[in-house]
Amino acid sequence: MQYSINTEKNWQTTISVTVTDVDIKAQFDNAVNKVRKDVQMEGFRKGKVPPNMIIKFYGSKIESEADQLCIENAWDTIFEENTFHLLSDPQLVNLNTTDSGGMTFEIKFEIRPQVTVEGYEGMEVQKIIYEITDDDVDRALEDLRQRHAMMYTVDDEAQEGHYLYADFQEVDSTGVPVIGQKIENQHIWLNKDDDELTPQLIGMKAGEERRITLTVHTKQSDFIDQPGRPDRVVKFYLMRVKEVKERRLPELDDEFAKELGDYETLIELKDQIEKNLRHQAEHDTESAFATALADALIERTDLELPESMLNRYLDNIIQDVKARNRDDRNPIDENQYRQIYQGIASRELKWHLISEKLREQEKFAVTDQDIDNKLAHYEEHGEDGTKRAEAIRKNAKELQRLKEGIVFEKLYAFLADKAKVTEVKKPWRELHEPAVTDEDDAVVAEA
Repeated sequence: MQYSINTEKNWQTTISVTVTDVDIKAQFDNAVNKVRKDVQMEGFRKGKVPPNMIIKFYGSKIESEADQLCIENAWDTIFEENTFHLLSDPQLVNLNTTDSGGMTFEIKFEIRPQVTVEGYEGMEVQKIIYEITDDDVDRALEDLRQRHAMMYTVDDEAQEGHYLYADFQEVDSTGVPVIGQKIENQHIWLNKDDDELTPQLIGMKAGEERRITLTVHTKQSDFIDQPGRPDRVVKFYLMRVKEVKERRLPELDDEFAKELGDYETLIELKDQIEKNLRHQAEHDTESAFATALADALIERTDLELPESMLNRYLDNIIQDVKARNRDDRNPIDENQYRQIYQGIASRELKWHLISEKLREQEKFAVTDQDIDNKLAHYEEHGEDGTKRAEAIRKNAKELQRLKEGIVFEKLYAFLADKAKVTEVKKPWRELHEPAVTDEDDAVVAEA
């Protein structure tokens, strides 16, 4: 028996096997004995029929059994002499007989990619350093202030910026209520961007009623053609205001700081906000840099993914999407999701294989000091960071996850040390605010 192994770039592996007539004849006696043990003929006990009679009456079955034994022997020999990291079950295909009485066949399967990680010396990578400004701190402080605003009842007339709590009763053109068309306990914010309802409600007080008009959308039937029906109609409502409220922001002073935590002054609160923002900016900087390092190495690594590996990854994504949308009556478009996530899946799988190989090559280790340093870094975030560090110390799974993260930090540091890095400074705010496009500029200009 002879065989050759060929693995293509996509990790599709084909083993071509040739079994000679000599190999088949060598299995002939074994085939006779295998058939013989189940044969029972008159005058002989089961399994005791003479071999020559077995051959006479069961010749074709013996030949088939000899072929099968040769295939099994070849299969066992190949997988004993070689180690394959299988991604798919081996399949026997293209079984044929030869003119000399032998046979040929192939064994096909996919194997896990064997990655060679090299070429990271001198990689050109850009590192964007995100910087925090005083304006970022002021915005964060204002966000805190907005989140801690309180609602207060207003006895005077409603003005722009106030909130109304009201009931709406639809009426016809003569003022007669439309039965079944009452909407209660609606909240309305009076704002300058609302040019229909707000102007009609300015000046109202709690307990007051006023007739208003609204342009509403009409629902078109999905089953019945309704030609000539307008998309919008004007309706009349009698509105009764229950309450007028205004949203008041707290003063940015020491008392406000004390209410938010263990702070004595507003300056202490701002210092903590600035420290948290700088930690976040550092994290965003390192995260973006790690992604850039990984992408650069992926680009330099000649690696084609096995089709089954990519499909399995996409299958898992689709199953997750289905689980999260199990209550949705409309089935998801699986092909669309596969197209959307194709690039993401390819990138994630390639980086998994490359980083796994690099970790194996460099043997990055995590020390107790590494863990202590990381937890101390969390504790610098204040009370929330301290709680997080304590939770990690008490949870074995969380601690293992932390160690995995530290290993990857060392991996990225290793690549950064080998790479040719160009630093570019950018405002941190740009990372968290959508960029204004030319189209946006045009809209602003028209306004």
